[in-house]
Amino acid sequence: MVIMINNAKTYQNCTGVNPKIKKVYTAKNEDEIQLALAVCREHKTPLYVHSTGNNWGYGAKSPIQEDSCILSLSEMNKISNFDLERGLVHLQPGVTYGQLSEFLRESGNRWIAPVHGGGPDCSVMGNLLERGFGITPIEDHFSALQSMRAILPNGKIYESSFRSLGMENLCQNFQWGIGPYMDGLFTQSNFGIVTDICIRLAPKRDFREVWIVKVKPEAKWENILKCLRKIQQDHGHSIGGINIMNKERMNSMFSDYPRDKKSESSALSKEEVQDFASSMGFNQWTIVLSIQATALTGKAIRKQLKRDLKSIQAGTKKINNFSLAALNFISKIVPKLGKFDFKKFASSSKGLLDIIDGIPNHTALKLAYWMNETPFQDSKQLPDMDNCGLIWFSPILPLSDVIIEKFLEICLETSAKYNINPLITLTSFNSLSLECTFPILFNKNTPGAAENARNFYLEIFRKCREIHCVPYRLPIFAMEEIKQSPLQGSFMLASNIKKQLDPDNILSPGRYVF
Repeated sequence: MVIMINNAKTYQNCTGVNPKIKKVYTAKNEDEIQLALAVCREHKTPLYVHSTGNNWGYGAKSPIQEDSCILSLSEMNKISNFDLERGLVHLQPGVTYGQLSEFLRESGNRWIAPVHGGGPDCSVMGNLLERGFGITPIEDHFSALQSMRAILPNGKIYESSFRSLGMENLCQNFQWGIGPYMDGLFTQSNFGIVTDICIRLAPKRDFREVWIVKVKPEAKWENILKCLRKIQQDHGHSIGGINIMNKERMNSMFSDYPRDKKSESSALSKEEVQDFASSMGFNQWTIVLSIQATALTGKAIRKQLKRDLKSIQAGTKKINNFSLAALNFISKIVPKLGKFDFKKFASSSKGLLDIIDGIPNHTALKLAYWMNETPFQDSKQLPDMDNCGLIWFSPILPLSDVIIEKFLEICLETSAKYNINPLITLTSFNSLSLECTFPILFNKNTPGAAENARNFYLEIFRKCREIHCVPYRLPIFAMEEIKQSPLQGSFMLASNIKKQLDPDNILSPGRYVF
């Protein structure tokens, strides 16, 4: 075990909350993890753990409490026991999406990594344990878990039930095991340090295509949701996560932020938003979806989608290898026409195709730099190190037009009050709910901007809670928002389990469990 620093410092992160830390340990194996836990138990010092620490906008490597120790698992990055025929693989905490994607490419190129938009340097395990999601099958990353191994706060070893019975092969084939299903307790919690997971991969498909669908201005949410529900029910995993993005969010993908607005950390005016949206041909809402299927099935789905979307779509761009080649050719001749940047559109289109093909990239990561004074130019750049201001607000919404309309009203009113750009994406993975991703962007160099962004988060959280819409995950400064007094239901049970496993509350105190 290596001690990286031995004096009080902080980890800079995008939220602007930087609690002081005592020491940073880095472990290369389970023995060193157990040693770090033992040291912190002896000295009654909180220990927070990260894999790669690149969950930008939620807190990254930073702890919740001041004067804590940090344990980095980034050097535990082995990929093992890959089963080419069944698409199963074991991963340690430090394995990144980029590393897994490259490994799969070199190992037959038959399976795809379950990537998301955070880029190639994020941890596969870290996102799974936060119950994150992406737009490739399998969209819900935790659902790909087959088994795990973890170290409890007391240093003892936990394994999934069939693993603990010595039935590794059976464990890989049946994720639920026997008896109470305990693996889920290690997601969004502080019950242990997961050191190994076995996950199921999605097969690579012959037919891959992204649709960018312009929604009719007059389309009602009732009809939009009815359309999405039918698509999800009819086609399942052949359709990747469906993103519904407002024009503000679409603008952020294809435009540069005005320099004078950056320095003030101020939102764009309605006129500025509409001006750029009109030049790019964006309506108020745009649907972005992907088809991932066999060649025969993909062609059939394409025909059916055209019929399904007819009542709400005002135009559709289809991105595939053929159209991308044509777009690249045009961008070389006419890089830009008015405000329409063909070169940037071609680059973003390629990024979308790569992501659904399981190849992580920085297409979405550039968003963190939209209001930052340091532009994104190099794939080695990291948002927290470049002083980007970003907090993710990510509530779950039922697939209800009444709730969604009320939610959007809250977003717009609160954004105007705090001078925040309302960049809204609603993602549908099934016919029951939507997951909203709302990046709260600000310039950290502007006095008061970070505090304003955090106050905005807390106010919109509380307003949305009143309509029964709360985030599926939280940044480090907002954990207390879900604390009850007294604790009830699952929170009470979680608290009792924590007291038994970790009576001194050493491991990640305050992280979802109280």
